[in-house]
Amino acid sequence: MEKKYHFIGIGGIGVGTIASLMLRQGCQVSGSDTTENKMVRKLREQGARIAIGHAAANLDGAPVVVYSSAVSLDNPELQEAKRRDLRILRRAECLAELMQTYIGITIAGAHGKTTTTAMIANLLIHAGLDPSTAVGGIIRGTENHARVGRGKHFVAEIDESDGTFLCFYPFLSVVTNLDMEHLDYYRSLQHIVGAYQQFIQQTQPQGKVIAWGDQETLKSIVKRSSRRFLTYGFLDHNELQARNIQKLADGGGHSQYDCYLQGRLLGPVILAVPGEHNILNSLAAIAVGLELELSFSMMQQSLQIYQGVKRRFQWKGEVDDISVVDDYGHHPTEIIQTLKTARSLNKKRIITIFQPHRFSRTKFLLEEFISSLMLTDRLIVTDIYAASEENNNQISAQDICDRLKARDFSEAIYLRKEQIVEHILKIVQPGDLVLTLGAGDITQISDILVQRLKERRSPDQVTASLISPSKQTDHIAVVMGGVSPERDVSLKSGKAIYEALKRKGARVSAFDLTSTDRKTILSLLFEKEVDVVFNALHGDFGEDGQLQTILEEGKFVYTGSGVGPSRLAFHKGKMQDFVSGQHINVAAYQRIAVRDLNSLDACRMAFPLVVKPACAGSSFGVAIVRTAEQYDQAVKDAAALADEVIVEQYIRGREVTVGILDGEPLPVIEIRTKREFFDSEAKYQKGLTEYLVPADLPAELAQELQRIALAIYTMIGARDLARMDFMLDEKNQSYFLEANTIPGFTETSLLPMAAQKAGLSFDDLCWTILGLAIKRRTQVLQNLSALL
Repeated sequence: MEKKYHFIGIGGIGVGTIASLMLRQGCQVSGSDTTENKMVRKLREQGARIAIGHAAANLDGAPVVVYSSAVSLDNPELQEAKRRDLRILRRAECLAELMQTYIGITIAGAHGKTTTTAMIANLLIHAGLDPSTAVGGIIRGTENHARVGRGKHFVAEIDESDGTFLCFYPFLSVVTNLDMEHLDYYRSLQHIVGAYQQFIQQTQPQGKVIAWGDQETLKSIVKRSSRRFLTYGFLDHNELQARNIQKLADGGGHSQYDCYLQGRLLGPVILAVPGEHNILNSLAAIAVGLELELSFSMMQQSLQIYQGVKRRFQWKGEVDDISVVDDYGHHPTEIIQTLKTARSLNKKRIITIFQPHRFSRTKFLLEEFISSLMLTDRLIVTDIYAASEENNNQISAQDICDRLKARDFSEAIYLRKEQIVEHILKIVQPGDLVLTLGAGDITQISDILVQRLKERRSPDQVTASLISPSKQTDHIAVVMGGVSPERDVSLKSGKAIYEALKRKGARVSAFDLTSTDRKTILSLLFEKEVDVVFNALHGDFGEDGQLQTILEEGKFVYTGSGVGPSRLAFHKGKMQDFVSGQHINVAAYQRIAVRDLNSLDACRMAFPLVVKPACAGSSFGVAIVRTAEQYDQAVKDAAALADEVIVEQYIRGREVTVGILDGEPLPVIEIRTKREFFDSEAKYQKGLTEYLVPADLPAELAQELQRIALAIYTMIGARDLARMDFMLDEKNQSYFLEANTIPGFTETSLLPMAAQKAGLSFDDLCWTILGLAIKRRTQVLQNLSALL
């Protein structure tokens, strides 16, 4: 592999992803594009030298030139590369070359390949395989399209739009579907089918093809090939099948299904992303996991915490019962699926803002676009996003509106982009879902709209949204105490929450859960006719997903994160694996099973070290060690609390924490303790620790910590509240420590301090968290009412 590359069109997702991978491999990268965008700025931060505008002088001695399919053949840099007889690669050729030394897992298809690639990448990261990845979108909670891992697998989304997917010879080939798409390159459906036939045959003989078996054409191609294959889908003939599909009554369109392999039940799968198309995408990910011999429980965990890809039915905000969603869909098939997903949420109206993508696609598939868009209630069409095309087909957005009106669909209008937000603000009503749709820059409208909806709220409206009469009629159970080492702290938190809710006029009871028996807990809650559980149970059983599992079995709505995020956050080792897999800094660490802790040889790092149990909260069992003798004792103490011990490199510096409330970061807190570190005594004994709220940090650093904390919160699928802890070294480099999904609510607890600094009293904080749970309960009841 060469060490210097020049990328033409480096600001595009496809080329920019490869450039990012090359940078992470230690290569020198230069490039050019016509405009400055987020990708360009990010690559510059990573060390790329990028020029705006194309010119021969930009090549600057690079022996290899890579270009995107959007670059015209008369591009001056491409022409200069030919004149110099340089090595010229298309984007796909460069990626295929990069993958040659890995076990390649490629995902192709007309629709769904970005989400499927992200699910598979997420699965391999979660399983600890540390893959390299190239995804055509940013996974929510991260800022990266690509990663360079230390493992032997490479997961990549590959593009059929210009035939370049035929550059690849993968070990596992996932094909999500095929469709009449990219007709500017393909002559006919037969031409498309022929290309897929060739691609499937290029799968390595010892490898396997994984394909959607519900599509007859694709199934037929796979069966005629000489390669081993597995099909997935909803129909009975598939080896991997989803059955008993249920939409969960949580208001978010989430779903659950039973996964069967060759007629044998593997188990249930819960998805935090909506729509039947995502069930199919998850089946493809499971098929890959089965081929790699991953445990099914690992797959269940990974899929449950997967939050989706940006711009794939991405919730941008909800203000005064008005939901705003953004989606990349730009082909009629994708639009139908997106609008079906929106319909499944039982909103009052779907208002769609559609930006067509490419003149050629709009012209060739005009009738299909008309049929798909009729699934919305109201439609706003804005100007076609050219994507470097000339309007040779003489087609316009107004043509779409005219065709719709000819079919008696009167709720379609054309507006320029700058007119859209004001129009929406005039017509939108509580209960509506506003959907921005298209592959261009229409996503900007969704962000602006959410902000404008927030700005138009009066202080009275904000107060009313926090304090609604329904909260006074529900019976609230504050659960606390428990049997973990954090029992005393939990009782203090629970009592404080109970008193706060009483002062607010809630109908509230306090429960000290001294039993972990499922039947006992459910009997108690049913007997007392509890409507909502406020979880103040710290430590194991309360924070690790066990209580959450019981509450969900009993159909109880509760505060805080669900089963998957709770289980992940509570296990420090798994959390470190997951976060480091998303390119977020963590201290060097080692996970060691207790059975392997027979000697100091189990540790491969130099002193000083931090030793702690993998599953215990509030710094119980944590020690800083500087000698072999201290290490052995610390290991024994940690091993007494968990079956796995975490050993981390000690970071000298400052500890800070960021609270998250309803998806919004609170002010950063700096922790200055008189103890050697912020242990359980320092946390809960007055006078041992000083708290700076806000932290004494540069504004840019504080904002970056808030951004990372929110990214982790989103990435693991947390909800309502959480706290993320970090260390800052002497150069202010941040290192993630751990996540807490049930933060303390005592007089020395951190999240209430941050909330108070943000203007929210302790009582209002408790009331707000309760309100988030009651909102979910209200949605559940509305959904049940609609079903009945």
